[in-house]
Amino acid sequence: MRWLTQFIILIILITGLYIWFSPLIRDLWLQSKLSEIDPQQARASSFFPLKKGQWLNFDIANQSRLFRFYFHAGILDGNTSPTLSYQINYQWLDSNGEILAEQDYHINTRPSPFLPELLDSSPNAINSGANSNLNEDSIKPKPLATRFYNHDRSAPSVDQALYLSPIEQPLASKLRVRIKTQDANIDQVGLRPYIQHQRDPKNIEVAWQRMSRTQREAVTSGSIYPSFLISDYERLNLLSAYWRPIGPVGVLDKDYQIETLYIRENTAPALPFQTIVPDGLFASPNHWLTFKLPAASGKYQVRWKSINRKNSLIPKTMSTEL
Repeated sequence: MRWLTQFIILIILITGLYIWFSPLIRDLWLQSKLSEIDPQQARASSFFPLKKGQWLNFDIANQSRLFRFYFHAGILDGNTSPTLSYQINYQWLDSNGEILAEQDYHINTRPSPFLPELLDSSPNAINSGANSNLNEDSIKPKPLATRFYNHDRSAPSVDQALYLSPIEQPLASKLRVRIKTQDANIDQVGLRPYIQHQRDPKNIEVAWQRMSRTQREAVTSGSIYPSFLISDYERLNLLSAYWRPIGPVGVLDKDYQIETLYIRENTAPALPFQTIVPDGLFASPNHWLTFKLPAASGKYQVRWKSINRKNSLIPKTMSTEL
């Protein structure tokens, strides 16, 4: 009877260990499969092109909800400039359509990076009128675009974010945005608008359980721990607010248009750190310029570029030692 009791205890112990460790083993296996995903897969994202002379209007239903606008520029094929610039103009309007406040937002951008030594099979890399027979040149590895359209006329730049808070304009009932100026090598400027929502704390656990593995990895991408090891407190902070895409007010094809941007998932360009140029920042008497210093002491160089090109009073470079 003693051996039977020991056997039963052993079976119970093995079963308990399996139940305890099976979620951890499953998540580790799923993470290993994630790294095997084809890097050429792309996610389609809709955006609204900003046409010259045309406003995109957005209603303000709740003053406490923050707006987040993602801008990108369509850079014409053949561009050789490492950076380009464009200017966004936005206005706060009251219920009568009167302008409460107006601001210009200057953006410096750059072409999106490419992944070297990969075969480009994206829609804009295939000529629909070309012969479908593959030859030796057609199968050679080509730089792989991380962001692209479904045409060859232009290529999208990296995203630039603009956050706007309606709390600063309590009388505003509408916000409108337009393109004001852009460089000659920019074909169009695209906008992807979002609005912030707060999630009820009692629904956070439900929202987490309903997320797919890919969604959990995306939410916890900024954490040093994998998604299955974050604490309840971290989960509460990560899921307390979320961004929901919104659209402008009006009629499609009359007041606004919709186009598609393709973004490749799980791609990280292997570029030397020195080749990654930081984005430009705009400073004015009413707009502070803030940037983080990577070290407590050292020598830093700041390059200034005047917005008024006809009367440049700002030095090209300025060095300061901290």
